[in-house]
Amino acid sequence: MDAVVVSQREAGAASKLPLRRFKYDRRHQLVRCPAGKMLHRQGEHPTERGWIYRARVCDCRQCPLKQRCVPKSGAVRTVLIVDGYEALLRARRARNRGWDEDRKELYRRHQWWAEGRNGEAKIQHGLARAARRGLWNVAIQSYLTAAVINLKRLAKALAGNPRLRPAVVALTRLIDGFCRLLGLDPATACAVPV
Repeated sequence: MDAVVVSQREAGAASKLPLRRFKYDRRHQLVRCPAGKMLHRQGEHPTERGWIYRARVCDCRQCPLKQRCVPKSGAVRTVLIVDGYEALLRARRARNRGWDEDRKELYRRHQWWAEGRNGEAKIQHGLARAARRGLWNVAIQSYLTAAVINLKRLAKALAGNPRLRPAVVALTRLIDGFCRLLGLDPATACAVPV
């Protein structure tokens, strides 16, 4: 996987040690803190967003970086390593080194393309507001919205061929069903542009 992303501000206060100062070792499933101590992976299974790594109390207790590293409400430093973290690190390093002209052109081309799709999902398909409460329900809404957008594009591509008219009709019915699940009016929000 080769991601093309811009550098973003890191979460947290400027006085705290950012996650980029911690070295991640995927092979041994360890994270090394700036003071050289190991943070070990917690649990048998990841959380919804990734794996949690935690330091030992004895390592953080005497650490000279404790004031900047450990939150006041905790005794040890805990970090979350999200899925795809290696690809994110590679992309950030490439951005910090400076992009070549090919990568800049690739970003410019995909920027307007992705923004158009996100705008369509938000304005035409109701993704500006969550239809139901809870992360899982919002994820389902996002997946259904993406399916509707992709099926609309497929139906539009097939509409030019008269022999594929039954397939377009079947896709239109499927799109209407997804729109009803999303709580949208199929006649307006999810109409297939032919």
